[in-house]
Amino acid sequence: MKNLRELNIRGALVAGEISLAEAGCERLSDVLSGYQKGWPRRSIDKLGLYEVNGVRHHISLEVEPRRKKNPDSARFTLESHTFPSSATLRSATRIKGERQFSEIQAMLSEFKECALSRPLHSHIVWMFPPDVKRPIIGLPMMTIQGPNAPFAEITGVRLRKEGDAGSTVVTMDLGPDRSLAVSLRFSLSEARISEQLMDYTVQRGVRIIGDFVLDAETQEKGT
Repeated sequence: MKNLRELNIRGALVAGEISLAEAGCERLSDVLSGYQKGWPRRSIDKLGLYEVNGVRHHISLEVEPRRKKNPDSARFTLESHTFPSSATLRSATRIKGERQFSEIQAMLSEFKECALSRPLHSHIVWMFPPDVKRPIIGLPMMTIQGPNAPFAEITGVRLRKEGDAGSTVVTMDLGPDRSLAVSLRFSLSEARISEQLMDYTVQRGVRIIGDFVLDAETQEKGT
């Protein structure tokens, strides 16, 4: 699994809907019931943890059957975020988290043959330190002087692009200390659920955001 902290990523989420009635999913209910007593009456809700280069990551998996609207499908959400290294864990909590992470990976591998009712979509949030990255659009966009103005600066912008694979939405906001917060939402039309899904999503997100966010030093040399 990737180290999100090294990529300045605060959190990443992948969500979608699984078609449980399709061929290839025959064993899924039996497998999931082994990890969640009462499935499908009770939803899957697992929270695990893993470490990369000393950075602790929490990863959650939720699978919720759509009992009323579409009983043959289930909502799927996979989410990962880093945890402060200064926060300590009890030994029992760590052991449980590592065990649940193994269970999450095992369950993800069982989804490989399951069809998706619609393409997966993802949301990734970055927080870049001051003056490390700069957006392709200069921020602040506008500064207004005067005590009666309703605002002083426009420091954020939202960019949207529609394509065959769905929409891509990038939101960028420049902080008072010149840190840059970036949010990316995009579709994963060709992706399948597997134990590599989060790494694949992060890799795609990093490629996409490279068109919107530049190295501050590189941009300055180009101006």
